[in-house]
Amino acid sequence: MPLLGSRGGGSARGFGRFGGGPTVTVDYLVVAGGGGGGGTGNNDTGASGGGAGGLRSTVTATGGGGTIESALSMPLNTVFTITVGAGGVGALGGQGAVGTAPTNGSNSSISGTGITAVTSTGGGRGARVGVNNASTGGSGGGGSYADGAAGTTNQGFRGGNGNQGTKQPAGGGGGAGAQGQDQVSGDTGGNGGNGVAVSITGSSVTYGGGGGSNSNDAGTAGVGGTGGGGNAQCISNAVGGSGSANTGGGGGAGRHATTTTISGGAGGSGVVILRALTSDGTFIGGTQTTSGSYTIYTYNSSGGLYTGAAKATGGTITYDATGGFIVHTFTSSGTFTPTTNLTADYLVVGGGGAGGGYAGGGGGGGFRSFTAQSLTAQNYTVTVGAGGTGVSAGVGPEGGAGNNSVFGSNTSGGGGGGGSAGTAGTNGAATNGSGGGGGYSSYGGTGNGTGGTGGAGNGASAGTAVAYYTSGGGGGAGGNGADGTTQNGGNGGTGSASSITGSSVTYAGGGGGGNGNGATGNGGTGGTGGGGNGNKWGVSGSATAGGANTGGGGGGNSDSVNFPSSYSGNGGSGVIIIRYAA
Repeated sequence: MPLLGSRGGGSARGFGRFGGGPTVTVDYLVVAGGGGGGGTGNNDTGASGGGAGGLRSTVTATGGGGTIESALSMPLNTVFTITVGAGGVGALGGQGAVGTAPTNGSNSSISGTGITAVTSTGGGRGARVGVNNASTGGSGGGGSYADGAAGTTNQGFRGGNGNQGTKQPAGGGGGAGAQGQDQVSGDTGGNGGNGVAVSITGSSVTYGGGGGSNSNDAGTAGVGGTGGGGNAQCISNAVGGSGSANTGGGGGAGRHATTTTISGGAGGSGVVILRALTSDGTFIGGTQTTSGSYTIYTYNSSGGLYTGAAKATGGTITYDATGGFIVHTFTSSGTFTPTTNLTADYLVVGGGGAGGGYAGGGGGGGFRSFTAQSLTAQNYTVTVGAGGTGVSAGVGPEGGAGNNSVFGSNTSGGGGGGGSAGTAGTNGAATNGSGGGGGYSSYGGTGNGTGGTGGAGNGASAGTAVAYYTSGGGGGAGGNGADGTTQNGGNGGTGSASSITGSSVTYAGGGGGGNGNGATGNGGTGGTGGGGNGNKWGVSGSATAGGANTGGGGGGNSDSVNFPSSYSGNGGSGVIIIRYAA
């Protein structure tokens, strides 16, 4: 992967210690989650801000006033684990036995074979009045009745000291770049310590500000330090500001008298950013950007880094650290081109059908998974099916059918459109497309292969309209749509789950049917896997669309009388995902 830092214009590739294989030089910024802010009851004295997450960097500056660290020499073709720490939870309630203490932020780290792990320590929690002192951390939490807690060497500073006098304002949470402000005379809470500006992405961004502290409810609240620190609150029943996401900022102190109500602000989540010379290759992991000669890998949540090249082009390329797979995700049509022969798994999901105008739910797209398939070094056309188009409310128009998704010779059919007034839902397309839900007094469309069948509208068995024109839910890849009842539209059929990306995701749920003509119930709920919800009679607005790139069916419409310009939900577009061993 690319390199980080200024070390001249030559290649950063080298050989590992003791004659090991080739390595690449990688700079890093590792920021842990910030500590949660403290809390105090109404009319009580001050609680303190949470400390910022520890900050370690090889570029620009590091935390705690230390010297910037040395870049990593990471072995090529190796998997590394990137952990991004969550922010701490803010305090519940107020003083004494009332409420719960805040928590420290969680550590962030880079670890794997061939390197010494880099770990930044989570920020220390702020103090809740009368119960706990602040905790040490990457940067320390501010003190309430006591001194602030210590930070970690070369990661962050201590929290500010609290006042043990009459009005007892608390100290601010420590920051990566400066200690939290000690209590201020009178009734003013201390400010959070400032963070550290780092230019690893090519732009200067400040991380690791401490949370502000408060005083009595007539006092002045401290503000969070630069770099995402949360502001404190002094007024009654006010929650302290949370640290900003992916900055490691500490949470601000707040106040609330209720035991189960959050008073302190949450700490901000951490971040891990890596940088390497683009000339050393583009590796797999994180969100990738470029700046000058470098490729930047940003992790706002935990993941993996593979310091090797993909074996194919096309789609969005990610790395599944759990299974050791390179994953190509196509959310729109394109071309997949292996550079060598591969054995691959893939998932093909068709586009979902749209809901009917009055008002069956759309059917989920076809769901097909393939394992251990042989692919050769050639171009493969990837066609991602669009969802069906929704229609305006009223008697007559059926929802548009979803479009097929195709990879090589394998097709997953589009979902059928939802039926309308007195018309059946349309059948799902080959292969495995699910049928649309029936309009009132009509049956649902039939699923193809393993696709679910749409539910029937109310009165279908009698073949005639009944008092309330409720409609059936669209079929899903994992189950049939439900029939409409006397008052409620039928729910969409459930979808099917796949873990091809490394996490379980459900696709191709059916859309919920609408209810209508004065029914007092609700539209049907979309099936898990992106199914849209059906509309409710008498409620303004259109039904819900199927989820993008899930193949979910759109929700059926219901009210052509009061809202003739409303529309049924569009079907969700399909997706094609391909993976192979790194």
